[in-house]
Amino acid sequence: MPKNKCATILKSALVVTAVALGGCGGGEQSGGVAVEMRDDLTFAPAEITVAPGQEIRWRNDGEVPHDVVAEGIGSPLVRGGEEWSTEAPAAAGTLAYACSLHPGMRGRIVVE
Repeated sequence: MPKNKCATILKSALVVTAVALGGCGGGEQSGGVAVEMRDDLTFAPAEITVAPGQEIRWRNDGEVPHDVVAEGIGSPLVRGGEEWSTEAPAAAGTLAYACSLHPGMRGRIVVE
């Protein structure tokens, strides 16, 4: 097979692979909901709506460590650059949560 034809076939295969993998990866595509833990002592968004059992990820992009505590939920200390995830409760309802290090730092999970 001529060298140019091999190169064309290889390029085509790479394009097809890239297109096929385009839908893979993290973020909302994985079905999870992300919450930021901020240095201004807030969760963003402060309220999220999720399905029963859906993944919730808390990410700390700041420098101040935080955690997540609620009935049935207890994260380890989440330092800057780290994240922690858990599944939403299986039953519908509203669950308040907070950071135990910063009691005014609160959020709500609405399970529908």
